[in-house]
Amino acid sequence: MCNPRPCLGSRRRARTRPLDAFSGRRHGCRNLLAATLPASYGWRMNPEQIVRDFCDAVRRRDCKALAGFFTEDAVYHNIPIDPVVGRDQIEATLVQFVGPSTEAAFDVLALAVSGRKVLTERVDRFVINGKRIEIPVMGTFEVETDGRISAWRDYFDMAQFMKQMG
Repeated sequence: MCNPRPCLGSRRRARTRPLDAFSGRRHGCRNLLAATLPASYGWRMNPEQIVRDFCDAVRRRDCKALAGFFTEDAVYHNIPIDPVVGRDQIEATLVQFVGPSTEAAFDVLALAVSGRKVLTERVDRFVINGKRIEIPVMGTFEVETDGRISAWRDYFDMAQFMKQMG
């Protein structure tokens, strides 16, 4: 969230603040996300919002819909295990842990954006076979100009996950 005060060094009124290309709101900071993105990103192709939408969609546990967020040749790498390539393989991987869950959520604690890369600090929560699993995760998403995710890397402690699966 931007500081509501005028930009540092600026003596102009708030009405002269730059517009955020995605929200249409005026902001008081100079470091706008829109300034770091190619002009081909439309207001709907905000990488931050795409990743937030993806994380929110996990709650519905629809692996086919989740796979729809990815490019055909996307790479998903849970760092403790081998990467998978392609939308179909990503869907098959999601089916392994989202599919059997009676509850699933990616709760975003913090998020940072640099161009088309989105970094998330999350707690991924699942209920599998009646067991509650909560794993702290750091994730990196790369979003293409068409609004699809081309790379997703998650860093987490596999031993912590396995212990909770017990």
